[in-house]
Amino acid sequence: MPLSPESLVRNSTVASPPDVYAKLMEVINHPRSGANDVAKVLSSDPGLSSRLLRIVNSAFFGFPRRVESMSQAVTLVGTGQIRDLALATSVIRAFEGVPDDMIEMEDFWSYSLATGVVARLFGARTRADNVERYFLAGVLHSVGRLLLLLKAPSEAQAAFDRARTENAFLHEAEHDVLGFDHSAVGAALTEAWNLPAAFGEAVRYQYQPQRAQNYPNEAAAVHLATVVATGLEWGSAGESQVLPIQGAAWDRLGLDAEILPSLLDDAERQYQAAVQAVAGALA
Repeated sequence: MPLSPESLVRNSTVASPPDVYAKLMEVINHPRSGANDVAKVLSSDPGLSSRLLRIVNSAFFGFPRRVESMSQAVTLVGTGQIRDLALATSVIRAFEGVPDDMIEMEDFWSYSLATGVVARLFGARTRADNVERYFLAGVLHSVGRLLLLLKAPSEAQAAFDRARTENAFLHEAEHDVLGFDHSAVGAALTEAWNLPAAFGEAVRYQYQPQRAQNYPNEAAAVHLATVVATGLEWGSAGESQVLPIQGAAWDRLGLDAEILPSLLDDAERQYQAAVQAVAGALA
């Protein structure tokens, strides 16, 4: 049977979201739940709650006093951001078994965090209601490539070889080899995890943001963020070339390249803090 994004996801051990995330969403969506209920769910997983507290107490947030409890963390950071951080760290844990022979995992997650940070800054410049959604979409945008490495290693290697020998973009080489690329796999994974549709659309259309119908701003922000992160070599997901920017992405966000110098000043600080925070939490 030929491979498809859906079959790769269906036959993987990461086809279901982390248990604690499913419980967390159930509590957050309950009309009578509060910060203490969210904290209780997170505290049921000591490893996760410990990682989250390390991140909350890092320079990424820069709180003046140490945060000692999950309930305090949820109150200060907010349920939405805690939820997204919980998923991001859980996803990183879920893919710990990916071999390093084609992608250096530390570089991969550095790149993913960089994309999340920059996407969030683009979202903030547009005064988006939920900038944390932009962050998580950026962090998740390349996880489909990890699933390719796990479930279709020979095809993934062929794509890497083709990109290198033909000086092609890696996602285009994936499409040549498989008939689809990692963005389709990543979108299928977000659907399997029952994540909000914004994530699937931002991941699926990261290379063609103009095709996003329902969440075009998120797709545009992730697209621009991938170009920035790749161009500045803030980590790597295996792509050796910088993508051309789709002009429609700037138009969609109502922004232009003149904002980049000030945005990049903020991005570099936040990126370094995010990498240190997550590395410390996962050590």
